[in-house]
Amino acid sequence: MSDKEEIKKLQKIILEYIEPMGEPTNPFRTGIPTRKIHLISEAIHLYQKQTIDKLKEQLKEWKDAKESLPICFEKGDWDGERSDWYLVETEQGHEIAILYSGKMDGTEFNDWYTESDYEIEVIRWMEIPNNY
Repeated sequence: MSDKEEIKKLQKIILEYIEPMGEPTNPFRTGIPTRKIHLISEAIHLYQKQTIDKLKEQLKEWKDAKESLPICFEKGDWDGERSDWYLVETEQGHEIAILYSGKMDGTEFNDWYTESDYEIEVIRWMEIPNNY
């Protein structure tokens, strides 16, 4: 069940016990005072709105892979340097990927790889939202 479905289910349960006058239809069944039920319902609506607003703001942070690339800084047993992990968009959908960048035999390279170590063509990228 998705978060959205869970929230709707919780709202339905909460509202089942509230009559039009705002009193519980069966206070023994819920064990929750009417005022708390209203506050819980308001909190759910506020959480939904904040989550949607935050997600909309983060979606503005997509960067076109042809215009800019993340900074590669980590060195190791691979060619060039590598970046942190990013959320990327490809023609097939969304992936978590890492960028390797550098020069080999005088030729620059910027190659994206998935967690499964497959090379992919990235359309756009963004930092992974850390609040989900």
